[in-house]
Amino acid sequence: MDIQKVKEIIAKHAKIEVDKLDLNADLKNDLHFDSIDLFQMVMEAEELFNIKVDNDQLLKIKTVKDALDSVQNAK
Repeated sequence: MDIQKVKEIIAKHAKIEVDKLDLNADLKNDLHFDSIDLFQMVMEAEELFNIKVDNDQLLKIKTVKDALDSVQNAK
């Protein structure tokens, strides 16, 4: 899986440049994601990589690193 592609998806939804993406950034507080942004980001990654992020895991995504880990660990 191409982690750079996942970062690009996150950056696109956060409306920032990929190189400014901090792995420890809180999606809600730092990047101003709402639940719809998170859902759309995950759906885009699922479609791109032909994976499925478990709903329980989706609820645990708080940071950029959490999002990357969730996508990497999805089947």
